[in-house]
Amino acid sequence: MAKNEPIKQHYIPRSYLKNFGVEGNNGNYFVDAYRLEDDLLLEQISTKSICFQKNLYTIPNAEIDRKYDLEYHYAEHVDSEFPKIYKLLVDENVKILTSEQKRQVLYVCLSLYFRTPRFLNHQNAFTDQILDRMLLYADENGDVKFTFEEEKHEFNIKDIGKVRHEFKERNRIKFLVQHLEKWKEFVDFKYDCTINVHRINDEDAPLITCDNPVSIRGVKSTRFDRTTF
Repeated sequence: MAKNEPIKQHYIPRSYLKNFGVEGNNGNYFVDAYRLEDDLLLEQISTKSICFQKNLYTIPNAEIDRKYDLEYHYAEHVDSEFPKIYKLLVDENVKILTSEQKRQVLYVCLSLYFRTPRFLNHQNAFTDQILDRMLLYADENGDVKFTFEEEKHEFNIKDIGKVRHEFKERNRIKFLVQHLEKWKEFVDFKYDCTINVHRINDEDAPLITCDNPVSIRGVKSTRFDRTTF
């Protein structure tokens, strides 16, 4: 593997996370991170070490010079653009956004919702449940046969590790395609909405974010009908 292959892919930009940390040496930023799964607080951890997943956006079966195109797109059009968007949004002299500015604000900020692996992780967990269930119905030779999402599957229980990998790789490919489509659709959907920026005047107020920092709420489910960052 070449040293410059970007397999460590951040789904929350470090340019966003730095706003919640303190600057260290060599331009690195450090935050306190809380891991919900094991109730563990990690103090002063580099933003390089959180909110990433290896090969999350790597395009399978692509030519070697194209397999990281999606990761490069995020780096150029989202991660590097976030500081500009942030500066624009906190500028109190800016009252009206141009059409291009508004679309860019939505494109960059909404990416934080659609590009996270949350949906992919849920689908993978569901896939594991399906496979675990099907193992209970293996015949005397250990063969498993079932139909899932209108597709027939057949394997032997000794190959379950390989099968899990294949299912999850299929889920990842679907995620790569669908999240891009839904992201673009929602940017178009939200374009006619109003953008509000709220300033917290208390300089000592603790700032907390998470690995899913965008909340999209519907009017039927809550008393809010807005998207918050």
